[in-house]
Amino acid sequence: MDTEPLARLLRSGIDTEPRPLFPGAVCGIDRGGERTVFAAGDSYRYADLAGTPVPAEQRTATTTETWYDLASVTKLFTAVLIMQLVQQGELELDAPVADYLQNWSDPARSAVTVRQLLTHTSGLAAIQRLWDQPDVDARIRAVLDSPLEAEPGTRFCYSCIGYLNLALLFQGMTGLDLGQAVLDRICRPLGMANTRYRPLQAGIGREQIAATEMRPIAWSPDLSPAGPDEPAQDSRGIVHDENAASLGGIAGNAGLFGTAGDLLIFGRAVLTGLAGGESGLGLSAATLQEMARPQLPDGLNPDFQQGLGFRIGQTGFMGRLAESPAIGHTGYTGTSISIDPQRDLVLVLLTNRVHPSRDWSEMNPFRATLSDALLTLP
Repeated sequence: MDTEPLARLLRSGIDTEPRPLFPGAVCGIDRGGERTVFAAGDSYRYADLAGTPVPAEQRTATTTETWYDLASVTKLFTAVLIMQLVQQGELELDAPVADYLQNWSDPARSAVTVRQLLTHTSGLAAIQRLWDQPDVDARIRAVLDSPLEAEPGTRFCYSCIGYLNLALLFQGMTGLDLGQAVLDRICRPLGMANTRYRPLQAGIGREQIAATEMRPIAWSPDLSPAGPDEPAQDSRGIVHDENAASLGGIAGNAGLFGTAGDLLIFGRAVLTGLAGGESGLGLSAATLQEMARPQLPDGLNPDFQQGLGFRIGQTGFMGRLAESPAIGHTGYTGTSISIDPQRDLVLVLLTNRVHPSRDWSEMNPFRATLSDALLTLP
C-alpha cells in the first residue's frame, strides 16, 4: 500500500499556519492483516504555552516507536476488563452498581447499572475536579460519592467520572491493581509490549515519549498538582488528564501510554474476535459483538451511537468509515483508533496536539480527512 498521500497529510497538519495542528504524529494502518506505520514531525518542540521553540538540538523527532499519552482511548481497555468479568458471570450488565459497590448504596444512585456506566447514560457528570481534594483517598471517595445530574437512562453525557467508577468497581471486585490487570489481562496476552500506565516508572525514557501540554503548574511526586503559580514545564510521561494524574496516573478514564503499533495489535484482536476467531482479549465473539452493538435508548442518539466502551459510526472523527459503521474512540491529547469490521481495517492516529497548549487545535476535521483519504488508496 502506497501511504505517501497519507504521509503528505500528516506533514500538512504539521505545517499549517499560523500554528500547527500538532507538532508530530504517527499513523498506523492494518488493512486485511497488512500493517504499515509511519511518522512525521517532532515529539518535543516547544518550551512554553506561548509556543516558544526549544533550541534545535533539544527537539526530538517523532518515530514509529514514539509513545503517546492515549488519553480516553484508555476507556476501551477499562471496558474490556469489565466485560471479562461479565463474561465470567461475576458481573451483570443490567444489575445496579450498588450490588457490587457498597459506596453506591445511597438511594439517589441505587438505580444506576453497569451498562449505564459503560454507555455514558448513568446521569453522572462529565468531569469532576478531583485534584481539589487533599489526597488520593479523598479523591477516590469523591469519585464514589459523585452525585447524579440526571435520572439514570434519561440522557447521554460523556462521563470520565463513570469510567473512574468502573475502574474502582473492577478493582473492588477482583482485588487487582488496575495497571497490572491491563498488563496481565490485555497487553501481555496480545503481545503489546509498548503499552502501560506510568511509563517513566517502567524505565521508558522521556525522550521516547511525545510531549503534551507545557503545564502552567508543577507536578509533585504523587502526580498531584502542586500549585497554580509554578512555571510551565515539560511533562513528558506524566498523564495529561488532571483527574487521572491526581489519582497517581492509573485510572479508568485515562492514563495509558502506548505506540501506534501496539494499538494496531489491539484493533486486530477486536476484528479477529468479532469474526469469531481467538482474539486474545479473553472475550467471546458474542461479548465483543455486544460491545460493538448500539446501546443507547431511543431519543438519546448524539449524532452517533454508543456501544459498551466503543463509539459507533461517529462521522466527526471517522469520516466515511462511519458509514460501515466503524467502531473506535478518540483521546483528548490527539489520539484515535477506528476499527472497521466490514473493510477488515484498523486506522490509528497518534498526535500530541496539546503540545504546547490544549487550545491550539481541534483534531476531528483532520481525523475525518485522514480516514477519507485512506479509503481512496488502492
